[in-house]
Amino acid sequence: NGINSVLANFIDLKNIMPLAPDTSFKKLVFFAEPDSSREIIDSLSAAGAGVIGDYTSTSFRGEGKGTFFPGAEAKPATGKVGQLNAVEEERIEMMVHSSVLGSVVSTLLKVHPYEEVAYDVYPLEHVQKSHVGLGCIGVLKNKKSAEELSLLFEKEGNATANFVGDYLKKVQNVAILGGSGARYIDIASSKGAELLITADVKYHDAQRAQDMGLKILAISHYGMEKLAMDLISPILSEELKKNGLRVEIIKSKAEKDVFFES
Repeated sequence: NGINSVLANFIDLKNIMPLAPDTSFKKLVFFAEPDSSREIIDSLSAAGAGVIGDYTSTSFRGEGKGTFFPGAEAKPATGKVGQLNAVEEERIEMMVHSSVLGSVVSTLLKVHPYEEVAYDVYPLEHVQKSHVGLGCIGVLKNKKSAEELSLLFEKEGNATANFVGDYLKKVQNVAILGGSGARYIDIASSKGAELLITADVKYHDAQRAQDMGLKILAISHYGMEKLAMDLISPILSEELKKNGLRVEIIKSKAEKDVFFES
């Protein structure tokens, strides 16, 4: 229920996915003996690791054998000092978002029984079906033209609009991104969007979109923000109420559109 989600629902967009999915994920790999791996995984899950979409506590465990030679000052949790040891271990992999990576690694070092914990963090280039990201892309239940969509924003948000491309042609695949969304023109086009609804678009960005066949509906920044505020206020109130919190949501009446028509 973020800003772009409520705007997507406002225009009746279906099959909604992030326009630019969040790919700030890492793969955490570490090793543990089988009798301690479950407890470690549970602790890391509580710290935020192992989240993939609507699933939590996800991990992969593979069996193997680890070897180590503890020095004279070492205090190994298993094995003997001064000789080569081989123990049955599991290689454990978990997805971790960058925002919680630090706390997850700290938790790993705290709960792992080993004196020296071997772990690796790998960057992930692409994460399929991420439900988090910037903007939305989806399919209109009923095809509409950019002009028809602009009238919705004008009626409910007192917004003005500019068009790039054929604003009378009906479209079905639509991307929407509040604020300045011009830098996502290429992404929207590559994902099959016929129309990008956003706010601030520079002239040469509009030219580039036109050249690649992407229509743009540029809603006035203030109008889009005001509409989003009106849409999200009751959602916030309902969520607070569900959590037993009595908080009054007050929509600002002080802000005015800094642009005006002559």
